[in-house]
Amino acid sequence: MVQIYRGRDTLRHLKKLEKTQWLYINEIKKTQWKKLKNLLEYVYANVPYYHRVFKALNMTPRDIATPDDFRKLSLLDKEDIRNNIKNIVSSNYKIKDLIPNSTGGSTGVKLNFFNDRKRSGFVSAIVLRNDSWADLNIGDKSAKLWGSPFDISLQDNLKGKISNKLLRTLFLSSYNLSEQNMFIYARKLIQYKPKIVVGYSSALYLFAKFLEESEIKGINPKSIINSAEVLYDYQRKLIESVFGCKVFNRYGCREFSTIAQECSEHLGIHINAEHVYVECLKKSGEPAAPGESGELIITDLDNYGMPFIRYRIGDIGVLSNRKCNCGRELPIIEKIEGRTFDIIVGTNGEHLGGTFWTILLRTYVEGIKQFQVVQEAKNEINIKIVIDKVFKMEYINTLKNKIYEYCGEDMRINFEIMNEIHPTKSGKFRFVVSKITPFAN
Repeated sequence: MVQIYRGRDTLRHLKKLEKTQWLYINEIKKTQWKKLKNLLEYVYANVPYYHRVFKALNMTPRDIATPDDFRKLSLLDKEDIRNNIKNIVSSNYKIKDLIPNSTGGSTGVKLNFFNDRKRSGFVSAIVLRNDSWADLNIGDKSAKLWGSPFDISLQDNLKGKISNKLLRTLFLSSYNLSEQNMFIYARKLIQYKPKIVVGYSSALYLFAKFLEESEIKGINPKSIINSAEVLYDYQRKLIESVFGCKVFNRYGCREFSTIAQECSEHLGIHINAEHVYVECLKKSGEPAAPGESGELIITDLDNYGMPFIRYRIGDIGVLSNRKCNCGRELPIIEKIEGRTFDIIVGTNGEHLGGTFWTILLRTYVEGIKQFQVVQEAKNEINIKIVIDKVFKMEYINTLKNKIYEYCGEDMRINFEIMNEIHPTKSGKFRFVVSKITPFAN
C-alpha cells in the first residue's frame, strides 16, 4: 500500500541495496566510480554550467580516470548555485518537472535548489536501508521530533496527513519545545508506542532532559535515530539513558538526503556509497589522510536534473580506512564536526532551538540574508543580521514582538546590522550560540 501511494519503485531499489551493502569495498568503489563517470559524461553534454567547468580546464570526462583527475574540477558552493541556478539545471529538464527544495544550512543562509524526480525512489530506498540498521522496517510505528519549515508545512496539508497515516509516523514539531508542549508530546508517545523515534540531537536531548527531570516513564522505543545535527557524546549518553535504547547517528542534509549512518556497532557512520561520493580535503585541496580532519565534499550520483558535483556542504569530518565488525564494507566517516544547533532559553522558561530561529529570521520577514543569534545571559539576546534591499527597518520591531511572544516580554533584544558574519576558527558558521544551560536553576 505504501509503495502504491508513493508511486515509486522504491522496493526494487531496496532489494538491490540490501545486497550491495555486503559487497567487498573494491566492488563498491568500482560501482560508485562507474556511476560518477556516467554522471560526468551526462553533465558535460547537458548541463551548461559543468560544460563550462570542463572547457575552462581544457578537459572532457574522458580525461578523468582517477580520483586525482576528478579533484581538478572546481568545488561547488551555495553562492555558485544561487548565481548559476538556471545553468546548473539540465537542459533535458524543465524546472516545473523537478522537485523544488531549500535549505538554510548551518549558516542560516537560504538555498533554493531542485531534485530529479527519477532519483526519489532510489533515495527513499537508501533511507529505508538505513532505517533497517536501527531495526525500523516498513510498517513499523515511528515518531519524528522534527521541525524544518519544509517538513512542518507538509504536515499541515491533507497529503502530509495521509502520508503519515500510511507510513505510521507520528509527527511532533520541534518548532517550539516548551514544557507544555513536551508534556503533550510525552502523553502522545506513551499512547502511540513507536518502535523508533527520529529527531534532531538538540531536540532529543532537550526532550530527554525534560523527561528525566519530570520523572516521566513509559516511552520505550527500540532505537533512536539522530539526524541533521551533530551528536555530541553528552547528548548520546543522556538520550540513551532516558529512553533505554541505543542512538543511531545519521548524517544527512536537505541537498542529498541521507549521506551516512551508524550500524549496530556504533563505531563511525557508513557512507551510502551507492548514492554519494564523499571527499575529505585539507585546506590545500589535497585529500586528508584517514584519521585526519578535513572539509567534506559531496557529489550526488543520482540527481541528473540539477547535479551537485564536488559540493561544499560546509562540514568538517574525519574519514576512516578501517573495516567495520558488522561485515559491511561501505566506507566509514569516523566523526562529523559542524552544524551546531544550540538552545536559546527565554525569561519565561521557553526553550527555542535552531529551527525556531531559522524559521523566524528566514521566512517571517523578507530581506535577511544571514543571521546569528547569541545569548550571553538569560535575559538578553543579541542578533546579528546581514540584510539586502528588500529588508525594511520596521521589520526589526516586528521580529522583536514575535520574540517577546515566545521568549518573554522582559527579554532584552539587540539587533545589529552587519556587512558580514564571520565564521569560527574551524571555518564553520554557528547561527545560534547559547551560553545558557537549559533547565538551569
